[in-house]
Amino acid sequence: MAPPLRVAPGQTVDGRFLILEEIGRGGMSVVFKARDLADHGGLVAVKVPLPQYAGGMGSWSFFQHEVEIGLRLRHPYVLRFVPPGANPRGLVVTEFVSGTTLADRIGKGDPMREAEALSVASRLCEAVAYLHGQSVVHYDLKPGNVMLCDDGTLR
Repeated sequence: MAPPLRVAPGQTVDGRFLILEEIGRGGMSVVFKARDLADHGGLVAVKVPLPQYAGGMGSWSFFQHEVEIGLRLRHPYVLRFVPPGANPRGLVVTEFVSGTTLADRIGKGDPMREAEALSVASRLCEAVAYLHGQSVVHYDLKPGNVMLCDDGTLR
């Protein structure tokens, strides 16, 4: 098992992902915007386990399991996972989507129009139904983990 990975902007991870900036931080990991040098510099999100979760076999397998599940999912409202190649560190790599989280959108103080709220709720229900049809349960579904994408879609 590889030692915990320390990542910073300007660094290349696994010779493939050029880290650009930190874009999120949760209880178990940090998410970075990066360029996938193996895919013509396309933008991706690279989720790196925090050091306390990167060293133990149980934590490593948790992140690996997330990748295995993510790679088999194909739905327009479910984040697309990117095969990371040899992955000794438990990295999770997904498409990068620009936009705002649902939490940020509803936290601005101005309510969503009814049509917009119904559209978002309907698409979320469609995504969850797809996941359940694949025998997958998302244990951290919350407004902060739903992206309202600049192109009008959501993930």
